[in-house]
Amino acid sequence: MKTYEYIAFSSWNDEPTKEEILEKIENGDWDKLCSNSGRFDLVAEQILEENYIDWKCSSGCDDEIFVIVREKNNKGYWELYCVSVDLRARSEHILCSDDK
Repeated sequence: MKTYEYIAFSSWNDEPTKEEILEKIENGDWDKLCSNSGRFDLVAEQILEENYIDWKCSSGCDDEIFVIVREKNNKGYWELYCVSVDLRARSEHILCSDDK
């Protein structure tokens, strides 16, 4: 399991400017998250999943949140993601005519 740090922008749907991003990174208070994923995009999704109630978002909302993600204590590399909640259909195979 890896530990990641993140900063979420508080304004929904407003894409931050490069200056705002760099200022947040320089002055930001990084929150921590442990994840089994090694991909930053999946970590960003997990961050929203774990915080969407506190951030006052519900399933199916059109809101997007912008999140900066980096590995813990890696000040040299970070990524910015725009994350939103989506409803998904899911299926599971149970039986077909070839099953005997």
